[in-house]
Amino acid sequence: MISAEMDNDVVAAIADELLSAPLRRQAWREFCYCVAGLIPSALAFGIFLWLLLAGTALTVSLAGTLIGLLILVILLRLARRLGAMWRRLAGWLLGGEFAAPPPFHPGRGALGRLDARLRDGAGRRALGYAGIKLPLAALQGYAASFWLFGFVDATYPLWFPLF
Repeated sequence: MISAEMDNDVVAAIADELLSAPLRRQAWREFCYCVAGLIPSALAFGIFLWLLLAGTALTVSLAGTLIGLLILVILLRLARRLGAMWRRLAGWLLGGEFAAPPPFHPGRGALGRLDARLRDGAGRRALGYAGIKLPLAALQGYAASFWLFGFVDATYPLWFPLF
């Protein structure tokens, strides 16, 4: 008889957890984070892909080397700033603290600064993150839509009589 009571308590605890989890503040914050990343991710992916292709194509030719390198430098700076924006968004919505990458140390002279920017590991990682963020954002949007449709379906008996 004791095991039946324990089983009922376990089932009640699981049911309580399943029913209250979507209504918690953290769940809504995670939902907002999933939705908030969709548009910036798509824009960043498109812009970065265009700049990367243009900079690489220009760098291949001898006449466009300087312009291509400058485009790649601009791309790495934008990637770093966009990475900082995503870090702030995650910190604000998810409530965590995420360490910033090491600061950029420019070299001496014009060529030194160009070389340091092109060798910036944090900028390259931010560019890689921007490249994978679009598929990740699509999955986040898919998960958010399931969460939203599930919430609507769960409340269906409450609002159906209105129609």
